[in-house]
Amino acid sequence: MGLSGCATTLLTVAVHEQDHYSTKKVLVMRDQLIAIGRASQPISGYEDALVIAGEKYSYLVTSDQKSKITTQNLNQILQQFDLQNLSLYQAGWDTNLALGLVRNENPKNPILFEMKKERETQGKNMHANIYLVYRKSLQHVKPQDQAKLKQFDFECVKSKVELQCKLDIAVDLRLAQQVANKNQLQHRFKQPVDLVVYQTIEKSKVAQTAKNIALYPLAITFDIVTSPLQLIGFLTWKTPSI
Repeated sequence: MGLSGCATTLLTVAVHEQDHYSTKKVLVMRDQLIAIGRASQPISGYEDALVIAGEKYSYLVTSDQKSKITTQNLNQILQQFDLQNLSLYQAGWDTNLALGLVRNENPKNPILFEMKKERETQGKNMHANIYLVYRKSLQHVKPQDQAKLKQFDFECVKSKVELQCKLDIAVDLRLAQQVANKNQLQHRFKQPVDLVVYQTIEKSKVAQTAKNIALYPLAITFDIVTSPLQLIGFLTWKTPSI
């Protein structure tokens, strides 16, 4: 892992007009997410962070300060459960918002993150609520599985064929430079995820808002050690009915 020069990214703003609202949703950036894992060496200040690799950038994933599930809790869960039974999943978003922000591009597997207000950033750029979803065939569920799920406060229901559980996590993303080994990844998402980042601004302040937003990717280079964990956008998979 090495340091590189400070990189500033100017991202063109596209405003999604909705005249009956007092605010506007502004498209800040898009990327295609391809894999998740951890940095091959600890990153100062983000030692426990997960890393998502994108086509343009990488993203350091940590829990929001208000989340009851900490970054350390999330790492413990990922270490104690079979990752084939776990997925990160976003649900409950307004489909029209995503499609409106990207206009005619119609993302097939989108995930939405909102830019945090400047006074809230503390080095973190984007925020969203996501689910950690656990699914396993009932015939393969063991008592110790259910005990661990209860320990981490998963909400669970049983269907006719499987145990379905979910855990709500508030997460922040910190923009970083593209992972150095993007073309040599062991694990990838089965379907790339379309990252859509937006900002909510008051209509009265639109005229004062610059046409470009400056983002500062963390000026480091590093490799990612990927995981089979899957990230799934909100149009692709139905949420467990819990």
